[in-house]
Amino acid sequence: MDEKQNRQTENEQDNNQDNILNQSPEDEREFFERQYFSGDTLKEAEGNDGEEEQEYYETLEQTGGRKKAKAPTGMKARIIVLTAVFLVAAILLGVYELWLKPSAKGPDFAVYRLSDNCYTILGQINDKVEILFKDTKETLENSDYGKFVLAFARTFEYEFKNVSVVYGEGNAYCTVKSSDKSETFNEEEFFNTLENGTRFSFNGEILFGTAILEVTGRNDLGNAESFLKWALPGYDLDGDILSTTNRPFVYPSITRADVSHVIITNKYGSYKAYRKKNGNKYSSEFYFENAEFCQYDQEKFAAFIVNCTYMLSLGKVQNPKSLSDYGLGSEEEAQAIIELNTVDGKYHKILIGNEIPSTKSYYAKYYNKDFVYILDSSYGANVLSPLTAILTANLGYVISSPNDSYYINEVFIKYNDTNTDLYITQKQDLVLSSNMESSSTKSTINEILHDKKRLKGDYADWTSDAKTFIGMKSKDGKDMVIQMNLTNYAIKTNEYGIKFGLVRDSAKGAYLPVSVKVEVYAPQKTNDSDGEESGEEQPAATYAEVGKIDVFDQGEGSYRQYELNFTYDKPIRAIRITITPSPEGNYVVMDELTAYADGKDAIPNEAVTGVWKILSPENFIHPGTHYTVPDPSSFSDTLYGIATLVGDEVVEYNVYNEDRTEEETEELLNKYFLDEPNKVIYYKYQNYKSYIYVSSLQKSETGDEKWYYAFATVSYTDEKGEEYNNSPNTIVKIKHDTAPYLGWSVSDLVDRSAFTMYIDMIDTIEMEFGGKEYKFDLLDTNDDGKLDKVAYNNGYVDTQNFRHLYISVLDCSRAGIYAPAEEEITKDKLIFRFTMHSEVKDTEIKFYQVSSSKVLYQINGEYSESYVLYSDISTVMKNVIKLINGEEVPR
Repeated sequence: MDEKQNRQTENEQDNNQDNILNQSPEDEREFFERQYFSGDTLKEAEGNDGEEEQEYYETLEQTGGRKKAKAPTGMKARIIVLTAVFLVAAILLGVYELWLKPSAKGPDFAVYRLSDNCYTILGQINDKVEILFKDTKETLENSDYGKFVLAFARTFEYEFKNVSVVYGEGNAYCTVKSSDKSETFNEEEFFNTLENGTRFSFNGEILFGTAILEVTGRNDLGNAESFLKWALPGYDLDGDILSTTNRPFVYPSITRADVSHVIITNKYGSYKAYRKKNGNKYSSEFYFENAEFCQYDQEKFAAFIVNCTYMLSLGKVQNPKSLSDYGLGSEEEAQAIIELNTVDGKYHKILIGNEIPSTKSYYAKYYNKDFVYILDSSYGANVLSPLTAILTANLGYVISSPNDSYYINEVFIKYNDTNTDLYITQKQDLVLSSNMESSSTKSTINEILHDKKRLKGDYADWTSDAKTFIGMKSKDGKDMVIQMNLTNYAIKTNEYGIKFGLVRDSAKGAYLPVSVKVEVYAPQKTNDSDGEESGEEQPAATYAEVGKIDVFDQGEGSYRQYELNFTYDKPIRAIRITITPSPEGNYVVMDELTAYADGKDAIPNEAVTGVWKILSPENFIHPGTHYTVPDPSSFSDTLYGIATLVGDEVVEYNVYNEDRTEEETEELLNKYFLDEPNKVIYYKYQNYKSYIYVSSLQKSETGDEKWYYAFATVSYTDEKGEEYNNSPNTIVKIKHDTAPYLGWSVSDLVDRSAFTMYIDMIDTIEMEFGGKEYKFDLLDTNDDGKLDKVAYNNGYVDTQNFRHLYISVLDCSRAGIYAPAEEEITKDKLIFRFTMHSEVKDTEIKFYQVSSSKVLYQINGEYSESYVLYSDISTVMKNVIKLINGEEVPR
């Protein structure tokens, strides 16, 4: 071992002094002697002078009072290869391998370093001794194990002048002879074997030494115990496999793929990690029993499985007095037990004992071996920890990217503390039956029918005007159905209507339909026991026919608009259009399909609203509309946060199980404040339904730490309608900073805009404050659907500055909720009025100042508890004055 390796070995073991424990001077001396000649596998030793030999003896004297052995006579130049420093490293490593002497001044073959006792004892014998081999020298050299026997025989021949080796003689494998006495041995006697037949140590010095004493009649000099046994390369004297750094394995290392299952038992209980078996094949993935749907930290699990399969110790405790001193006297004493079963039926069990305080490492023992190993501190992080330390605190179905949120169909949050339900679904204005086929590859049916554009001028050719017309064909010849989900309903007149345009041009494949039927859906209110409406809608959707067009009066090569008007005394949520196609099976061609309520567009594309709509609570929904929309920022953060929510820690797993009674389960939920959760969150992603139950916010005594507890259920429904439970069945802890949105209220998630609408869709805007009214007419003089002029007071104002003014109006967003007293909403508190007129809707918003900073607003005279900041309203009023004075309005 060179100096660099020597230092490395020493440094690796500096923190493991506990390997030398409470040994008597005699024990230490024997240990030092045993270790002194250990080292790397068959490595040539560097030459050293006699000072190192003397240093070795002095070391033994200091530790065990050993008497100096007189240097043997007739012994060729002996080389002591280990310094006293390396002695300590070797002791800690527990290595006892064969060592070779250099051949610089000696023979051209390897010479083993024999023990001092061997040199001392046999150096006193002068009788001629022969070591005879039945086999030839070449045969021995080419034998995997015969080469060790041969090398030791030649070492004796080299070290002792009276010993010689003879080949091809004798009847036994090996014979030791002097005069008329002889001792014979077979090859197996030279080696010690494990239960599986593997040879791990070599008895060459013992057999040759005792045989020489016997045949020369000098048994008075020693016996078998006077000589040493040597470990074969890769093993120690206990039969344990060694690493390349000469550290013993607790049991031969295996790979992850070799494992069938592992059972861990520690103070937290018992758990099992296993691979599923299908026939003769095992899954590559591991699962935890009773936590199959729990995800786990891959890095932590990798460390766990390595600690169970690659148990490389730091070393061994030699000659332990009592296993109980190390926490290894029985399974009951052990800190943890690892039971590992392999796919080929092998069984391993390891006991983990006490911790070594100075190094945080642990004593360990293989179940049927009495050796005490030392394992590193990493076992404390997994094997000695609860399963929850490895599990990932996942809750509902976790989506993989923000784009996946578009596949979430609905979200429901129940706030039990305020008895409020927030119900959000995806906004789909038009829903088409699956048998509808489009004539265009560039535009969808939805895009053309819902773009609010109709033919202007005379009809020419629908196939050359793809931006205006779309052809619809039934793939199966059956009726085509379009469901129109209304944004607004008729609150004033109960009057509704639909309008669409048709093309008849058989030469171009456009045929008139047989009929167009109109049905409406308006959920009825259920009655309670007193006959009063409860406000809950019936779950079943029932459509009622309100009209039908089956006569289409237009000639070939023409376009015509059709309209059907009707009244209905209940708020209509949806209108269903059923189109019966022509028997010819060609296209029904339309340019638009528009529904009306109170004479206004019932599905206006008036603002950027996203894909979501809020159906409850009703107090955030303006009269005349079926829904409001979420705040684009806060709801986006909340939705993605919920659908990717992973807690910080699993505190319980296998919550619901057969061994726990219903009362015990309730007690467990109560412990984490989940028997009556503060809120329930539901979301549906494709075929997965997730429910997350969240506790009230918990706080530490100092208030520095805040957290929630949560439990979730997940189910999956297959194509056949079969439902499967995929619930993690865990209770997790979520730090407040991990999911701050769990503390947000309904008002935080609802759109904060007091008013929002595309400016190009507005006809007039009136603003009144300070006793004056300012009326602006928004003009589209180019007839391209874009605002290009703004008229005011018989003139015009700067259009760009007006757009900046309008932006400041849009910036007046809800700052919070405030319940006003009756006297606070009076005429004298009115500081600003905003009125807007358009083809889509008419809106009036009045702003009442109730404090120096709060301004309550009411839309179309409806009671509201929402307020904006006075500073925002003040900015709008200042911008109006700047606009009419011709000054620049800041953006």
